Amino acid sequence: MSRFQTTREEWQWVQAWAVQNGYDIRSTETRNMENFPVRNVSWYDAVKWCNAKSQMKGLSPAYTVSGATYKRGYFVPVLNEGSNGYRLPNLAEWVWAARGGAQSKGYCRNASDQIEDAAWYDRNIFSPDRKFVTKVPNALGLYDMSGYNASGKVGEWCWDFGAPQYSTRRIRYGNWWNPVAVGRAISYPIYNFPDHRSHGLGFRTVRQIH
Repeated sequence: MSRFQTTREEWQWVQAWAVQNGYDIRSTETRNMENFPVRNVSWYDAVKWCNAKSQMKGLSPAYTVSGATYKRGYFVPVLNEGSNGYRLPNLAEWVWAARGGAQSKGYCRNASDQIEDAAWYDRNIFSPDRKFVTKVPNALGLYDMSGYNASGKVGEWCWDFGAPQYSTRRIRYGNWWNPVAVGRAISYPIYNFPDHRSHGLGFRTVRQIH
């Protein structure tokens, strides 16, 4: 799993290559904040972007439609389980990673066990030093998987469909905060249609190492 959320700079770099190679991935604004997480990204574009990055790196794309690499349109692709390319994490992977994996001892908070060190929430969200990757990483070395920061931390798309009542929607995780910080380290899933775009919604990637 990527240690960081996908940044705007990386998004634009891959997206520029993608549109020259048959992809229909939408560009996003940068506003001189290239090192902040990309946002306003739909699930469709995130999936296609993963394929584009895989091809750029000489890896096998993870998502296909009718046997072909998913590059264009609004389809539900098939996940190639044997791919070594980039993809979105599934829900179980995301939650396991956010909790610190096997090193967390079941806690949702960072290994430091100090909410101020690990997460953004309403009592520190307006701090002048709120920036991308300013909190300490969790036990797996992953950054910004706890809390919410309107200028930095954003929610993250997962691969999964929602529960039966949300069967046409995809899951986003990790962008909710509460006035009471206790027990709010990784929040709960929100269900959005895959074409949804939001000021507070981005993603990070995972890849199978063979």
